[in-house]
Amino acid sequence: MKRIKLYSTHTRDEVLSIIKDNSRVNEGVRFNDKRGGKPFMHFKENGDKLRIKCEMMGRPSKDNGFLVGTVFRGRIREEGGYTRISGLITTSLIYHIVMAALFIFLLIRMIITSAYTMIPMLVFVVAFELLFFKDEFKKQGYIERYLVRALRRLDNK
Repeated sequence: MKRIKLYSTHTRDEVLSIIKDNSRVNEGVRFNDKRGGKPFMHFKENGDKLRIKCEMMGRPSKDNGFLVGTVFRGRIREEGGYTRISGLITTSLIYHIVMAALFIFLLIRMIITSAYTMIPMLVFVVAFELLFFKDEFKKQGYIERYLVRALRRLDNK
């Protein structure tokens, strides 16, 4: 989970127009994705609320968007001549809540019953998270850099 707070001197409408334009923001950027994909941001706006979902396009296999995928949820506000974008980037929030609950349940169960043989199961839960969601965790950085790059390109316009 990453917390984002960005500011711009441009109007809210100008900031939204640059964020919505994937081709302009990603123009000339090389991505080091081993499978050959490029991040594409799906954008939704509802009043002040902003939602950006990252999907890797151009890969030989379908992108993993398990349950929710990697999403920026936040707000965009214009106050005092500045436009502020603030929010959180989360990865598969529903899945990680279930896995955290399972981890805590197993840990408590292990302590209550003195069943220390369950330690390998806890290690498996953590290893599963890291191995199978490594690409999803990379998308957090892609979304953050996308937003920073969009504001920088707006300033250089």
